[in-house]
Amino acid sequence: MTLHRALSLAAVSIALAIAPAAASAQDATNHVAANDAAVGVAADDGIATDGRAELALGAALHHDAEARRLRWHCVTERDLELCTQADARYRLAAAGYHAYLHRYPNHPQAYELRYTLADALYASRDYDGAAREYAMVRESNAGRTHLVDSARRVVESLNRVCDELEANHQLEVRATPPEPVGTPPTVTPAVMPDALRRLFDARERYLARVDAQADREQLRESYDLRDAQILYAYGDWSHAKVRLTRIFDASCSGPNANERGRVAWIDLRNMAVALGQVEEAERLSQVLRDRACTFGATAEELARPTGISCPVGGQYRHATATFGEAQQATGAEQTRLYERAASLFVRNVNECPSDPQAPIALEQAAIALQRVNRFDSAGHIYQRILDENSARRGEDPEEQARLDRIVSNAYFHRAYCASHGFDDDGAIANYRVLAESARFASNTEPSMVERRENALINMANILERRQQYTEAARYWQRVARTSHYSVTRLNAAYRVAEMSFNQRNWANTVRDMRAFMSRYRGTTEAGELSVQASWRIVEARRALGNARALRAALQSVVDTFARSGQPTGSAAAEYAAQARFELADAFLRAPRGQNLDIRPNTAPPSLAPDE
Repeated sequence: MTLHRALSLAAVSIALAIAPAAASAQDATNHVAANDAAVGVAADDGIATDGRAELALGAALHHDAEARRLRWHCVTERDLELCTQADARYRLAAAGYHAYLHRYPNHPQAYELRYTLADALYASRDYDGAAREYAMVRESNAGRTHLVDSARRVVESLNRVCDELEANHQLEVRATPPEPVGTPPTVTPAVMPDALRRLFDARERYLARVDAQADREQLRESYDLRDAQILYAYGDWSHAKVRLTRIFDASCSGPNANERGRVAWIDLRNMAVALGQVEEAERLSQVLRDRACTFGATAEELARPTGISCPVGGQYRHATATFGEAQQATGAEQTRLYERAASLFVRNVNECPSDPQAPIALEQAAIALQRVNRFDSAGHIYQRILDENSARRGEDPEEQARLDRIVSNAYFHRAYCASHGFDDDGAIANYRVLAESARFASNTEPSMVERRENALINMANILERRQQYTEAARYWQRVARTSHYSVTRLNAAYRVAEMSFNQRNWANTVRDMRAFMSRYRGTTEAGELSVQASWRIVEARRALGNARALRAALQSVVDTFARSGQPTGSAAAEYAAQARFELADAFLRAPRGQNLDIRPNTAPPSLAPDE
C-alpha cells in the first residue's frame, strides 16, 4: 500500500464524522470523478494511482468493516437494531465500491473489488444487484479465486429475489405441471416467469462452471434435480425426462444411491401415467424391481422384514449409529450418511409407529435432512410429527411435558423449513400457533419460553419483509413487553415506532419515535437508537413541510447525540453531523435578523474544533 493510500485510509474516520457519505452509487460516482479532476488523476487509462478516489475507496472499506462488526454484534448480542445499522453500512460500502469500479473498471484489483461489492450488496439485501455482480465475477477471465463461491451466490441471491417476489404476490411458482390434453395426450409447456428463469439459468451455469471436484458444498446434484423438477412442473417433459432418467440411473443403487433417485423415479412414472403410457409405467416399475433400488439404504437394513411386532429395544441402533457417523464425516460422505440416517429413522418408525420413541426418531430424521439443506423434506417430517402427536395428551405431567416439547419444536422447525422454501404463509401459520396457543403459553420451561419468543421475532421479521407493517408492529409490541432480554425489548420497542415510519405515516412516526425516546431517555444502551429515532422525526417533519418544526427536530438530533455518549465515527455521529450541517446552512440562508433559534456553539463531541 502506498503512503498516500495509507494516509487516505487513516483520514476516513475523520471525514465520516463531519460529512455524510454518498447516498447512492451515482452520487459516489460523481464525487469520485469530481475529486479526481481536482487532483489531476488520469482517467483514460482506467487505473487509479493517486487522488481522492483512494479516499472514496477507503470510505467504502471503512463502512464494510463497520458493517461486519455491527452484524457480528447483532448475532451475538441478539440486538436486532444492530442488524438494521449493518444493512445501512453495507449499502454505503456498496455505493463506494460501485463508484470506484465505474470509474476504474480495469484496475488491477477490480476482480477482488467486484466480489467485495457483490458481498456488500448481498449483505444489504439488494439481492438483485448482488446477483448481477456475482455473475460478472463468475464469468470473469481476470481470476478464478471466487468462481465457485460467486456461482453459488448467484443462485442464493436469485433465490432471495424469488422469495421477495412471492411474498409480494408478484411471482407464483407452479407446483404441478400442466394437464395433458388431446389424443394421444400431449402437454404444452407453460411460460416460465422471468425471475424463475434467471434462477434456473443460474443453477445451470453452476453446473457448467463448477465441476464435481470443485463442488465443495455438494450442490451439483441438488441443483440438477431442482432444475429437472422445474422442467417437469412447467411442462418441458422431453428435457425433464432425459434429466430425471439420468438422475434415477445414478441414484438407484450402489455407492451413489440416495433419495434423489426415488424423487426422479416418481416424476418419471407420473409423466408416463399422465400421458397414458401404460407400458412405460410398467417398465419403470419393473426396472425398480430388477435393479433392487435401495436409494441409500444398505442390504442389511433392507433385509429387515416388515409387518413384524416391534422389538423391545434397539430398533433405532443402526439409524443412531449412522447419524453419529455423519456428525464426524465431511463433504459428500457426510451428506450421504445424514440422508441414510434419515431414511433409517423413518423406516423404523413406519415399522413400529406406536413405539413411544417414534416422535423423537422422526425429529432426528428431520434434523438430519435440515443439516444437508433438504428443508422441504424435513418440513414434511415435522408436519408428520404434528399430524400424529399434536392432539395427543400425556398420561402424566412428565409425559405431557415431553409431548409439548416435541410438538412445539415441530411447529417452530416446520415454520423454519417453510421459510427456507419461500413459503412465508406456511411459516407465519406455524409460528403463530406456537406464539398464540394457550397450551404453550402456560409452559414456563426455559427452552419453551425462548422458542416462543423466537417465533414472535421471526414472525415479525417476515411480516415486516412482506410490508405488512401494522401486523408486524403488533408482534414487535409483544416482544417489547414479554422478552426476558432487555436488549431485545429495547430493539423491539424501536421496531414498533419504525413500522410507522415504514408506512410513511408521518404523524404517527413523530408520536411513536417521541414515545420511544421518552421511554428510554437516560438508558445507556438506547443511545444510538435514540439518535436514530430523532433523525426519523426530522424525516417526518421534512415530509410534512413544517420548516419551524423541522429546525427544532434537527436541533433535537444534535442535542440527543450530545447526551447519548456515542463515539465519533458511529452512525449516530453521522446523523448529528448532517443535522448540524443543515442547521448551519439554514442559518446562512436566512434573511438577516431572522431568529431561527439555532445554537451553533453547541457542538457535539464528534466534531473536533478547528485547528
